[in-house]
Amino acid sequence: MRTIIAAALIASASLSHAGDVVIDIPSISGKTKPQVEAVIGAPETCEPSKYGERCKYAKAETQIVFIKGHADWISVDNMGDLRYGDDAIKRLGLKPARPDTDNQHVISWKGIQGLLEVSLFPASGKVRYAYIKARTP
Repeated sequence: MRTIIAAALIASASLSHAGDVVIDIPSISGKTKPQVEAVIGAPETCEPSKYGERCKYAKAETQIVFIKGHADWISVDNMGDLRYGDDAIKRLGLKPARPDTDNQHVISWKGIQGLLEVSLFPASGKVRYAYIKARTP
């Protein structure tokens, strides 16, 4: 009986992690670098780019381009073992919504929760990476 209970507890713990937010996009998009740092930690590196400062963060292997001082272009390169599908948007801290594009190459939403665009790109049935444009096209 103890074995069954232990197995059930382990299974339920695994399921609770299956829906965990990888990175909470609403809490960092449009924010300043210090505000982003308060949410996901200090950047590993930062460098100038054509459009603004580009910083790399350990959390979910995230890269952010700060345009005019605000987190604008966000790339999440480590989505874990997340299955490619339109429900994956929840793992970015976003509410489920019907995508504008949904095919084998990209799933994307435009104008969702105040963001210009959110796109998910696949590899072998999983989400390879997510790309978010907060304000600047």
